[in-house]
Amino acid sequence: PRLDNEVQRAQKRLKKARMATVPSLPPSSVFQALTCKKGSKIDVHARTEGLHCQYSVTDADGVSSMLLVWSGSNLIQSQNLMSQFQDRSRSRFRQVDRNLHFQIAETQFAADTSSPSADNAKAILLIRGTLTTGESAKAYFGEAAQAAGGSKFGQTTDGVPGVVAKIFLQHVTGNVIGGCYLFRDEQSLDAYLASDLWASETAETPWQGVLVDKYTVDAEPAAGAAA
Repeated sequence: PRLDNEVQRAQKRLKKARMATVPSLPPSSVFQALTCKKGSKIDVHARTEGLHCQYSVTDADGVSSMLLVWSGSNLIQSQNLMSQFQDRSRSRFRQVDRNLHFQIAETQFAADTSSPSADNAKAILLIRGTLTTGESAKAYFGEAAQAAGGSKFGQTTDGVPGVVAKIFLQHVTGNVIGGCYLFRDEQSLDAYLASDLWASETAETPWQGVLVDKYTVDAEPAAGAAA
């Protein structure tokens, strides 16, 4: 019995690591943010086909969300994997109040963190805004990548104390850009939002209608209800 208990605990630790780890994300991946209705929660099985990683999070009002990354061999397959999940989960999606999804433009990890995990990230910042340049989000990030110094919005993680990773987001066909920033703690996230760096990034990025969502990462990964 003691050996069986040790095996079960080891299996749980392995399952948690699989669910929490955020490996390098290819540009063909799709980021999805599901915000639940007040008092509701949606669970996603860790082995759902195409699910690259996930975070179960809660905002300051106690509203639950799931942040998911879908990854296929190309963008269309990633979108199809997300759609298949939604089709199989129609009953659970009755608990969803908002469904956002973006293509991942780029991922940056902190210099001292090669493989961030939920044990490192305790707070998450989700930001997005509409470009005022008239260009598409894809064109904006493409030009920023070629420009000297890049976009102010896409500064490296080394300039942000406490950040684990930055995931830059773009609408596939629209002109909305954004970012999902993973922080080691809430204090680091709040300090970033109060910093001159955040002020300069928002001022120098050509966007409007900027929305900011702050989350704390739930203590335990989401339960594995079959998808």
